[in-house]
Amino acid sequence: MAYARHRWYFHKEVTLNGAPNAPTGCATLSRDAPDQTDANGAGGGHLSVSGGAAASQLNKPFAIDDTTVAGEAPSTSPPAAAHQFGWFSDVKLTGRYDVGPWVLVLREIDDRASITSHWTIYLYACQTRDFSGMRFLMDLHGSVDNWTGTTTVQTQTLTGEGGIKLEGEYLFLQMWCHETAALVAGRSLTIRQEGSDLADSARSNFLTTMFVDPVIDYSHLPPVGSFA
Repeated sequence: MAYARHRWYFHKEVTLNGAPNAPTGCATLSRDAPDQTDANGAGGGHLSVSGGAAASQLNKPFAIDDTTVAGEAPSTSPPAAAHQFGWFSDVKLTGRYDVGPWVLVLREIDDRASITSHWTIYLYACQTRDFSGMRFLMDLHGSVDNWTGTTTVQTQTLTGEGGIKLEGEYLFLQMWCHETAALVAGRSLTIRQEGSDLADSARSNFLTTMFVDPVIDYSHLPPVGSFA
């Protein structure tokens, strides 16, 4: 078996490495290093709302707008049509992500420092690179406020329920901002993607737990044609 942690980068391309195009409004996760050098490359994000009550805002790869759900975001499979935005992996995976810490690094810029909020990451799996037959895997919660009123790089260790298994499936990542206090409408939070001129510590990426890849080892078998 092969063991490794996967570091996924947020690419703006809708396809890479021969993968089918992602659905409209979705982009690509890839373990390939980013190929666009702009440290503040265009990205998506969301707009805040006042609301008067805790709400979750969906972050989109290409748009910055208001897609609001009261309280914690739903984890329906597949996501509702209005929520089908996120990042698909460019390759299918077979194996298991072990229990352990997941690390989210986001290079972002926002224009409000006082909103109390945290990231919530939803992971799904799908045999095809769309929303047909998609199944929910796990939600991962951050604990650090992500509105700073400036350009910043945030590193957050996320906690989840346990290991997840994939069988020839694409990984789909959806990002929500759960805002709970000091709510105000119309403020923008932008997620910076790409940035090949930056170190991993300064550009957006997602580090998984250890992945157990069931690679078959034939080294113990006799050579073909041998009766040993």
